[in-house]
Amino acid sequence: MTGRAWQIYGTASVQDILGDHVVFRNLQPMDASLPGLPMLRDDLGIAPGDTPRKTTLDYAKVIHRILLAARPGGLKQIVYIGDTLFNDGSAFRNLVAVTGWDATALITAENTAKPATLTWHPTPGSIQRLFTANRWGLVSEFQRILAHQGFAIDETTAVVVDLDKTLLGARGRNDRVIDAARLQAAYATAEETLPDFDPAKFGTIYNILNQPAWHPITADNQDFLVYICLLVYGGFPPLDVLLREKENRRIDTFSSFETYIDPHLDHLPPRLRTMHAEFQKCLVAGDPTPFKRFRQNEYHNTIHAMQSGLSVTNPDRLLADSITITAEVKAFVDACLAQGALLFAISDKPDEASLPTAEEAARGSLPLHRTKAVVVGRAI
Repeated sequence: MTGRAWQIYGTASVQDILGDHVVFRNLQPMDASLPGLPMLRDDLGIAPGDTPRKTTLDYAKVIHRILLAARPGGLKQIVYIGDTLFNDGSAFRNLVAVTGWDATALITAENTAKPATLTWHPTPGSIQRLFTANRWGLVSEFQRILAHQGFAIDETTAVVVDLDKTLLGARGRNDRVIDAARLQAAYATAEETLPDFDPAKFGTIYNILNQPAWHPITADNQDFLVYICLLVYGGFPPLDVLLREKENRRIDTFSSFETYIDPHLDHLPPRLRTMHAEFQKCLVAGDPTPFKRFRQNEYHNTIHAMQSGLSVTNPDRLLADSITITAEVKAFVDACLAQGALLFAISDKPDEASLPTAEEAARGSLPLHRTKAVVVGRAI
């Protein structure tokens, strides 16, 4: 069924496409037969309590070892599909550095305001080929170029696909629904925590602090951001005071924010005090996802946003309101699988925002990658 050149290609889960070859932020593969960070940490020299993030060399080392375990001794090249030059570009370059394999990547973000463009960024003397595109529909053209350049995808190829805003919720096309699910989780957490919750007041605080200028304080981490927003909403400190202290550089890091509010902790309302204590316990333990309640709310909203489209037949409405699987990426991955490639998806989404609790799983709730969504894209 079409609408403005969109087409619906049925439904699927990520597991239908990739199996359990998926790893979320904690770097523990969903395929229990494969090693994860806990097993690999000592051998790779990664410090206890440290969970490498996607842009680091240690992250690439862990992914490399997981890929080798998934296909022992049989990999010689990488194809990487992602949506951001910084996060995915860094992850790609680090994988090239760690593996030494021949490699190619496509980084795509839909931008229909400009002519469709697929650009090769050659690096003289390098074994890597980096392409960028402003249409997800150009994935098929990328595939044709690889064949023309003699890059044969076969059983020696690891195809690494970014999950968020690539295979799910394509950037520039469907990614706003992912962001909306996270924002709704922030509001739900605030409503659970704050007395007399005012969505407009909280939204003002969130929109101000959810900007690059605040990254030194929020660490560009939604856990930290929502935690700070809740405290500021409660007046610890008030927004105008935080703005002034940031301007005066008395609060310029997350640590300095913590130091600033420390004398006021005894005055926090009971539910805010409980939230703060839970957050701090995880933070001290080195947990990369310290705001558990917020991330569990994000999981529920994300699953709902995927399932809400299952009965929708209008592609435009699907892309506006539901998280969909990117048809062009799925088609590419399916073709690579048919050629014998190893498929693997990586995600920087926290496990707590991707998996049900044990109690929820016992009641039948599914992980994000096993949840059905509608497959939408241009005509393939």
